[in-house]
Amino acid sequence: MALDITPKPPAAKPMSLYVIDDHPLMREAVVMLLRRLRPGSNVVELDRMGGMESAVRQHGYPDLICLDL
Repeated sequence: MALDITPKPPAAKPMSLYVIDDHPLMREAVVMLLRRLRPGSNVVELDRMGGMESAVRQHGYPDLICLDL
């Protein structure tokens, strides 16, 4: 029996997505869509920018930010 020594690519890190919107229904809709399009991603919901610092400490830096202006 041959030993497989082919290098394996590192496991892909789940994408971190931050959704920031002060309207709960809009935020929930965007979060639902992102979870369907990117299953396995870490989706973080925030209702204001003020929570960004603690979210980054808890979840790490985002790969993508969806921000309602």
